[in-house]
Amino acid sequence: MTNPTPTPAPLAAIVRSLDAIAPPDLAEPWDRVGLLVEGDGRVVARILLAIDLEPAVLAEARALGADLVVAYHPLLFKPLERLDGATWQGRVAIDAVRAGIAVHSPHTALDAVAGGVNDWLVESIDPRATGVRALVPAAARAGHTHKIVTFVPEGEVDAVRAALAEANAGTIGAYTHCSFLSPGEGTFFGQEGSNPAVGTAGRLERVREVRLEMPFHARDLARVVDGLRAAHPYEEPAFDLVAQLSDTLHHLRVSLWRSGRSFILLYSGPDSRNPISLTRAFSRVHAGSSHHTAGYSRHAAAHAQAWGAHAAS
Repeated sequence: MTNPTPTPAPLAAIVRSLDAIAPPDLAEPWDRVGLLVEGDGRVVARILLAIDLEPAVLAEARALGADLVVAYHPLLFKPLERLDGATWQGRVAIDAVRAGIAVHSPHTALDAVAGGVNDWLVESIDPRATGVRALVPAAARAGHTHKIVTFVPEGEVDAVRAALAEANAGTIGAYTHCSFLSPGEGTFFGQEGSNPAVGTAGRLERVREVRLEMPFHARDLARVVDGLRAAHPYEEPAFDLVAQLSDTLHHLRVSLWRSGRSFILLYSGPDSRNPISLTRAFSRVHAGSSHHTAGYSRHAAAHAQAWGAHAAS
């Protein structure tokens, strides 16, 4: 029996699929996730999965004719001052580019996503676990993270809202131009040298305005502010940028660690009144991993070592 011939797909399409499985917005702020090395940037027919992209793994990828390596841990983590092969990570990155092999890492995004590594660890400790939740919600949301609030003369609301929507503000799921409006009165006193769009400098002006609120993602912050300044009729538009601390029910159970320092009180199961130690918890993970891949067993053991050192500090 021969293996079927792989059907190539554009690298960008593969990356979109990988990011849908582990959304980069769920990764920790210090992490480096997503497409780290573009390779030749064309199409992908074969993908190699690995925990770490070490030189031997890259050699295996080349031997297999892989176009993409999905490595759980990021190959490039610390910012590079130069790409000269002084480190093994730099040498692997150079060799990957020369070979036309792309490199992608999901890391803490895969940890945090519902059904990801963290949930797998909890299920390995107790397959009957119920009520699993995040003690600290994910810092980022898949949709929006902030809200912009500005104050616009009544006749200019549509133009300003359209400009903010063009900058990706006001998008919620399949809907765009999402906003909230509330009428009110704004006041200002133009000092010498000012050129107000409404009223006259040198006296207190009262203007009927509309409070305009629209959500956006932090990655679009510069575009949103630039779009507001370009479209707003005022010489000095007033606006607030508000971080969204509330979350959807789905994302309330999404975070890097399902507990602060251990898995002692993560679940409501038969053992919830008898907390277990961190070492014993990871022993359960390792012992119960026969139905999982050996790679995930090594990953759990590595986390056990790392957190054992952390808890001892």
